[in-house]
Amino acid sequence: MSPLSKWISYFIKPRETLSKPSKEGSAKVTVESMVNSAIKSEPAIKVTSKRFKDLPPSQTPHIVPIELSPPEIRGEVKPEKQSTTEKTARLGKQKFKKIAEGAAKVVWKKTGIKNVVYLTPKKGLLGLWTLIKRAEIKSEMQKVRDIQYKLIHEQIPEISKKDALRLVNHREYTLEGIKEMPTQTLASILHCSEEQAEEILDKLIELDLSESHLALDMREASSDEQIDQQFTVVTPRASGSFEDDESPRGLDNSLSLSLQLLSGMKDLHRVGYVHGDLKPENLLRYDTIDGVRLKVADFGKTKPLRPNKDSLYAGNPRYAAPEGRLSMKGEVYSSALIIIRFLEQELLSKEKPMLLLPERTDTKVKLGEKNGRPRMGIERFLILNKDSPQTEVLNLRGKFKVYGRDIRQIFIKEHKDYTQAEESTHLYVDELIAELSELYKGREDQLQEVGNLLKEMVHSDPSKRPSMEEAYNRFKEAIALLPDT
Repeated sequence: MSPLSKWISYFIKPRETLSKPSKEGSAKVTVESMVNSAIKSEPAIKVTSKRFKDLPPSQTPHIVPIELSPPEIRGEVKPEKQSTTEKTARLGKQKFKKIAEGAAKVVWKKTGIKNVVYLTPKKGLLGLWTLIKRAEIKSEMQKVRDIQYKLIHEQIPEISKKDALRLVNHREYTLEGIKEMPTQTLASILHCSEEQAEEILDKLIELDLSESHLALDMREASSDEQIDQQFTVVTPRASGSFEDDESPRGLDNSLSLSLQLLSGMKDLHRVGYVHGDLKPENLLRYDTIDGVRLKVADFGKTKPLRPNKDSLYAGNPRYAAPEGRLSMKGEVYSSALIIIRFLEQELLSKEKPMLLLPERTDTKVKLGEKNGRPRMGIERFLILNKDSPQTEVLNLRGKFKVYGRDIRQIFIKEHKDYTQAEESTHLYVDELIAELSELYKGREDQLQEVGNLLKEMVHSDPSKRPSMEEAYNRFKEAIALLPDT
């Protein structure tokens, strides 16, 4: 055998164990073809010898290519192996779609599931930012649990505060799931007999916090529900917020929504909490077969606060009380502004963005927008009014106006007189009631009662405003002609 034949036979291996072929004939394989085949990374080189054509396929020889150069030169660079996190992220993008984003949370919907949404912490450039937002969401969940157990204890005195807290922190507890909770499970949680547990369960079902006007149904997602292996919260999906809903509702629907707002805030104040950032963006709309339901949501700035006490206000200044402090009476003022927005919506248009023009208009102020539309109604009126402290925080001028006032109140104990702001707001309420009375003949007395209550709720002196419970009861009396809401 020639040296070339020996060299070629070294690289020719049968697929199975074969006896050495005879010296008759040889494979027409050249060194050039072998190198070209190796560079192209072909698994085998076609053999044209008649000697091998007659062999069965299992015994056809093939060429083992030689590693003549690094994979990068031959164009065989394989993609890097994807990490588990990247695979999960890709899976998450296929299953979940981002539908909203706030200061602390990102809201997702899952393909095929329409009744719930998923919340994850908002990511920043640094991992520390995500950890901070995660802590904020966890803190909000704990506040929601605290509000739940206090409402349960107040409405069902048979359940002590300790047992109510143990109940809402139990892994099987959800607002909806309480209806299906086994009596034995409830008895073990509350350390009572099954007979007592059955009676308490009936009362819990009757209480039905899932039907309250506070969006309290939040739970931590299980591992298979998490988005990109992040901390994830599951909550019922709303139809939207009232910041996005500017369609005319009619008087009865607007009054009904206003009463629902006062109902939710009444329950929140009753257990010793203030919301901290009351505005239309934080009022969620749920479309049901019984009509539109309103729920107060986003408890990130919620805190416990006693009546007649106040604290630093960190919410949106558009709906803040003129004193610029967080208090229960301050939230009565904010609620009144939202009710005015509900009632005036059908009276506004692009040509008529507010019912009145302020006597002292601030022409330098810059109005914000929502969904490409400028502010409207009482919100626009107060921002443009030089006598009112409400403002947009869009630039340094707006920030100085808000934070400068807070600093003066803290260190200088400055308390400005907002009587003129109160009078201008009263004029706006009078115009609102007059136009609604013209539109809804025969409802003048009812509307006048609503107007009188709203004037008291926007009083510049917090001590002269009604409590949220008083406002709720009086508003309910004023709209007694409506069906039960």
